[in-house]
Amino acid sequence: MAQTSHKPMNIVYIMSDDHSYQTISAYDKRFIETPNIDWLAKHGTRFTNSFVANSLSGP
Repeated sequence: MAQTSHKPMNIVYIMSDDHSYQTISAYDKRFIETPNIDWLAKHGTRFTNSFVANSLSGP
């Protein structure tokens, strides 16, 4: 039986609060450029639908 090596996953969770989606250019490029966060969004996970009672508290 062949052995498989299991590497632990690297997880980076970034959450910001109290801004609209336009403040990260991965969502909207009209007002600001955030190239490093855009790279993380392109190669990771991006929230495209968030439903909350108060829009200032959604990821």
